[in-house]
Amino acid sequence: MKNNTRKILLAFLVVMTLIVSMATITASAAEDSIVYLDPGSEWASNDARFAIYTWDGPAGAQWIDMTDADSDGVYEGVVPSGYSNIIFCRMNPEFTENRWNTAEEWEIDNRPVWNQTVDLILRAGGTFTITDPWAGNNKGASGSWEGGTEVEGGSGTDTPVVNPENPDISNLELAVGDYYLGGYINGADYGIVDDASNLGVYKFVDGKLSMTFEQESYVVIKDSQNTHYWTQTYIQDTIGTFFNKDATGAGEKMYVPAGRVEFTLYKGEGDTFVLTYKSSGHTGGTEGDPANAPKWDEYETITIYLGNSKEWFNPRAHIWYRADDGFDYAYTSWENDIEFEIDENFYYYIEIPSICNYIIFRDNNGEQTADLQISTNENNLYDNATGEWVKKDSYKPAPPPSDTEKGVTVAVKNDAGWEQVYCYYWSLNGIASVSWPGEEMVKGEDGLYYFTIPEGNYFVIFNNGMMEESDPAFRKTPDMKIPQDNNVLYNNGVLTNDTGDDDKNWEYLLIENKPEDKPDTPNTPDTPNDTPNDTPKMTFIQKVAKAILLFLRSIEDFFKGIFKKN
Repeated sequence: MKNNTRKILLAFLVVMTLIVSMATITASAAEDSIVYLDPGSEWASNDARFAIYTWDGPAGAQWIDMTDADSDGVYEGVVPSGYSNIIFCRMNPEFTENRWNTAEEWEIDNRPVWNQTVDLILRAGGTFTITDPWAGNNKGASGSWEGGTEVEGGSGTDTPVVNPENPDISNLELAVGDYYLGGYINGADYGIVDDASNLGVYKFVDGKLSMTFEQESYVVIKDSQNTHYWTQTYIQDTIGTFFNKDATGAGEKMYVPAGRVEFTLYKGEGDTFVLTYKSSGHTGGTEGDPANAPKWDEYETITIYLGNSKEWFNPRAHIWYRADDGFDYAYTSWENDIEFEIDENFYYYIEIPSICNYIIFRDNNGEQTADLQISTNENNLYDNATGEWVKKDSYKPAPPPSDTEKGVTVAVKNDAGWEQVYCYYWSLNGIASVSWPGEEMVKGEDGLYYFTIPEGNYFVIFNNGMMEESDPAFRKTPDMKIPQDNNVLYNNGVLTNDTGDDDKNWEYLLIENKPEDKPDTPNTPDTPNDTPNDTPKMTFIQKVAKAILLFLRSIEDFFKGIFKKN
């Protein structure tokens, strides 16, 4: 019995020693905070390296290298105890010194040396995902936290991710007061400097402002104290939310096309504004009374050609007659401009009444020319690359790209949260396209939306099924080339402004062909290898809890072994 008592006492002392040691280790480890960064494909390019900069702890400013231990594209770093504010930094491998860049260090081999987020409040165990990597150029990239626990004492700006979907203006009131428009206007900075005595002339009156832009511009909002309100992401839509730049780190602008623009400014939720606009397209003249417009069908037609060297998707033309008294009479409305046809020699052309003397060439993604006077001589082809009128025979167009030779299954990841997802597609070679908004895509068990585009088509637009572009809820992707294989996925959550680089918006994912006998059944992965690995990374607290659980199990086994022997 004595031997058993001694064994039990010895075991108890061993267990207590281990518990104290474990508590010491846990307390020590708990002082530090593991944090994760998901840089996304753009920030992670060019073999970039990542670091955390923190400055408000007991040891002053600290630089912490981040590593991708699991080779899953998510980087982790350990922030010492006592720190609550951090900045994630992206550096090219050539940039080896931990310091802020100067102008001379800005580029190496035409690549940015430095990018960073705004100041962030540390979230222990959390993952910060970059969503707008180039906001503010080298400062102020946007993102969002997922999981983790916010460390007390943080004073950084936790940049919110702004849903790019149209904000609801139905319950908003007009911004009545002294508000002004600034930005990069007509080729130069205007009202950007924080000088309250230089507010500028572009003032809203009861929330309304009409002005003419000589060229495409980029706008922000400011109040009478010259507090600046900028967008969180670059916006090419006709509506956007503007945030207090000093309070949120917002650092982007809204794109506005050349021409006459009518703005409406609303007071948004909190310290925000919502700006909307309508563009009438052309930059000069005054709208004439439609009753005095020419009778277009009484005139002979002329042919105008477009040299599409810039490979615009679905180029269109806005056309009008400007009378000698300066009044404009539109042959086409801005919303229903003429789409170019393609002849057998691959020339883009339209036929219009001979009285029309002004034209704007534009593509389907917002790029356009200024007001152009239609040539009255043999130079009846406009080259959109050189900006010149030339003779048709002097311009040799390249043939349009070949259409797909087979049906292509595409999928959409609906991160934007559209209530329904449609696929609109068409061809350059005369095959009849579907009517807008196209075919509704079928949601699979994996949450993706699937559709097989018939062979012979070339372009595709994904949209949310709304019929009218003027509807505030209208959402669509840019015109995109249909990939040539089935291993494709489009994520509408990458949209920041309804337009963008379509090549970057396509991602590749294994999508097997749908069964031939079930053409409308969405494909879902059949094997574990086809299923993305979505296993969440364990937080620091979860790792400690797991370690304690394993330790307690070892104690249980230890006692079981002692009593079993006795």
